[in-house]
Amino acid sequence: MKQYKILENRQERSFNWGKMSIIAVGERGRGRYEDIIPCADNITENDFVQLVETKSGKKKIVKGSDIKNWLAYLSGAGIYTRNTYGTCKTTNPERVEVICKGNGAFGIAGRIGDYYEFIAIVQENTWIFVKPAGGESKIECYWLYFGQHEVFKVAKSEIEMFCDAKGLDVPDIEKLFDLA
Repeated sequence: MKQYKILENRQERSFNWGKMSIIAVGERGRGRYEDIIPCADNITENDFVQLVETKSGKKKIVKGSDIKNWLAYLSGAGIYTRNTYGTCKTTNPERVEVICKGNGAFGIAGRIGDYYEFIAIVQENTWIFVKPAGGESKIECYWLYFGQHEVFKVAKSEIEMFCDAKGLDVPDIEKLFDLA
């Protein structure tokens, strides 16, 4: 699979038993949930990736050779604002498979506002709508279009122009399914 923002979020984490290269979604703490997925440390930004199963049945990201689909890090993180909810949605839920998800939050108890983060397999020619935490008056929602060779980030206000330029149908914002 091609990768979208996977390596940007890779980190080396120390555990009591040693260190491991991982990707974390969400946060640890009260009102939050963090999930992690191991990620091979020999992957570069130009490599294709694949998911394999570990001995315990968990998923792990390693180098791969299949050029179909995308493995994507998706985040609704945004700006600290009371009572806002950041998430990612799609017009075609059958074209997106969430591998792991977590949530982050604002405020000490995680009750000010929150957001979801995902690692997902996204099929080519799929739309993802990202609604960042913070509200549209502070941070504009945007679309991600997962094409055959590239992912395009398109501001909500520019979606019609983008679709006209690329010869695509405008996605129906009234028919969105939350990945959470």
